[in-house]
Amino acid sequence: MNPVSIIKEKTIATKEKIQLVVMENYRIAVQKVREAWTEAMKDENSHYLAAAGYVPFIGWLVPVYLKEDDAFCQEHGKTAFYMALIVLVAVTTLMLVNLFTTRDYRVIRLLIVISIYLIYLAYFLFISYGMYTSLHRKNFEIPDTIAAWNKLRTIIEL
Repeated sequence: MNPVSIIKEKTIATKEKIQLVVMENYRIAVQKVREAWTEAMKDENSHYLAAAGYVPFIGWLVPVYLKEDDAFCQEHGKTAFYMALIVLVAVTTLMLVNLFTTRDYRVIRLLIVISIYLIYLAYFLFISYGMYTSLHRKNFEIPDTIAAWNKLRTIIEL
């Protein structure tokens, strides 16, 4: 045998070993993901999915669509959606106002930028409290005291 064919055989054998190891690791990973999914979807763990709903802007999809039969998850998911929607509309509006404000009104532009940051701060405080309430299996009752919130819930139904 020449040295080139020996190297080719060793390379092929090594490739096959690597493929076997990768396939075994993939199988183990899939099995762990299935176990974790099964554990996460149990009813006693629904408060974790409700807390995941408060991940900024897109987290509300998790409880709304993965736990359609659980009222607790639905309530927290919808609350997170409405909060994200309000923040998105408010910040977009302020950014557009800031965009079309001339440079002569620098103080007003500064106040607009400060208010955008304050809106984000309030949003993160609310979602932190929402996560806290869902992890402790409580309802997030602060938005229910706001009249415009209830009006928004009747206009946009998830």
